[in-house]
Amino acid sequence: MIKFFSFLGTNRYIPCNYYLGDVRVENDSYVQAALLKILHVNGVVPSKIVVFTTKKATEQNWMQNAYDKTLPGLYEALCNLDFIPSVIINNLIIPDGNNEKELWELFDIIMGEIDERDEIIFDITHSFRFLPMLAFIVLNYGRVVKKAQIKAVYYGAFETLGSTRDVEMMPIEKRNAPILDLTPFIDVFDWTLGVDRYLNTGDVSIIHHLTQTSVKEINSEISAMDVKDKKVMFRNVSQLKILAENMKKFSDVVFTCRGKELDKTALELKKTIDTVLESAVYTYLKPLSPVLNMLNNKFGKFGENNYDNLLNICEWCLDNRMYQQGLTLLEEGIISYLCNKNELNQNEQSHRDIISACSVVFHGKKLKQEYEKDRRIIDSIIQNSKNHALLKLLYSIASVRNDINHAGWRNNPGSPSIFEKQLRDFIDKARSIQHDNSESVYIKPRRMFLIISHSITPEQEKEARTQLGIDEFVMLEPNLLDKWSNIPPDVHLLDDHLEDVFKWIDKNACDGDYALVQGDYGATFMVVDYCMARGIIPVYATTQRKVKEEVSEDSIITTREFKHVMFREYKRRD
Repeated sequence: MIKFFSFLGTNRYIPCNYYLGDVRVENDSYVQAALLKILHVNGVVPSKIVVFTTKKATEQNWMQNAYDKTLPGLYEALCNLDFIPSVIINNLIIPDGNNEKELWELFDIIMGEIDERDEIIFDITHSFRFLPMLAFIVLNYGRVVKKAQIKAVYYGAFETLGSTRDVEMMPIEKRNAPILDLTPFIDVFDWTLGVDRYLNTGDVSIIHHLTQTSVKEINSEISAMDVKDKKVMFRNVSQLKILAENMKKFSDVVFTCRGKELDKTALELKKTIDTVLESAVYTYLKPLSPVLNMLNNKFGKFGENNYDNLLNICEWCLDNRMYQQGLTLLEEGIISYLCNKNELNQNEQSHRDIISACSVVFHGKKLKQEYEKDRRIIDSIIQNSKNHALLKLLYSIASVRNDINHAGWRNNPGSPSIFEKQLRDFIDKARSIQHDNSESVYIKPRRMFLIISHSITPEQEKEARTQLGIDEFVMLEPNLLDKWSNIPPDVHLLDDHLEDVFKWIDKNACDGDYALVQGDYGATFMVVDYCMARGIIPVYATTQRKVKEEVSEDSIITTREFKHVMFREYKRRD
């Protein structure tokens, strides 16, 4: 139900002409009546009108016009509107609000007029002193508890004409007062809630929704402009949408502890933040500016060092009270780091279990029988003194992480208040180990796996190193190269033929590695899909064909040259 709320004061209201946009209402004493006429022209008619008045305002301006007996009071003026049935016009007496008790009475009166999913049009022109602020608070509260919507907020700016005495001296045709649409400022409430939730919990859902909605509105405004550089403007604004998507993606990855995607997602967000800041497109959305500055401070720390990135993400969890996620990611991240440092595959569960077993044995516990087959590897890792500090820390984290992930169903569970301190201590310890370790922190080389039937060209190798930051190239093993080069044309399903290729990928490639995949269409599709699901970035080489013809007396010689242009990432359509 659409409801029209307004306050009526005790002042003398002089006839003037009110306008909103292209619609103008002439010679009206009451902004409420003028605004309702304008709304009617725009196709909006409320189902209920509620005018809040004090007893004095009721006597002076509601039932009559005490200042000019030739003019009607507001009630009569509203009843004279032929599109408004008198039965929907309501007057509610409110207290003056001179003390806290009366303020709460006023709160209850306004709240009592809001029903589930109402749409409220709010005129604040004659809201005296604190009333606009209180009304905003009440209506915003109603949005939360009753799912009501603030459809519009208006203010009749009579004071732009001057003092009451000055206006009286004007001819009526010059008494033109604008009605200001303050509805956009309602978004500030939503942004306040969204920013607060994001800064305190990491939940980006409200900001994501507001940004997406605002981008649509901005694009509509750009479409209506008569300018030459619309494409540039659209492209810049689209960066805000990408920013919101990447913020949500990072939050989702952290909330759900998707360890393999953490580095890539954080770096994508960092890149988008840099792009938005450089283009200054964030000025289109002023409430987003403080969030962007905070994000820049947070994500400016991220780089190619996986261990640093891990600790930065865990600090993000700590700052946003995501202790369970922080403990889980820290434990699993240290396991991944130790796997890489000790030449184990972080994507192989049995290898990760070996690291966990090392931390248990290093703590003085007996090695479980199921790990006896791995004793040589375990002894080698434990004997390396450079692993000791992290193995000790890993054992401590595992105990706390098990407590919180198993919901305290264990002997001597920790109290809820200790997890913040423990996570903070663990992060500090992990950083100190990093700094104290005489060996520089291991940085995993960026590799490109060549799932092609030929060697790459020198130009391709150069671009891969300079543009993608590739450190190593990994060729298919000879038997796999033969399989990839000879995809059987008479087989419907390629799963069995490609099984060894998939195993090779699982054994050697890690999240963040690149894979150059080209060949049989169906096989390429399957391998690309397999890589995407594991955080491996699949790309293909693009080329430019140059055709040259030489004509002799009796022949035409055609030469075709294929020149490498770039590597393009395989992408799913959004």
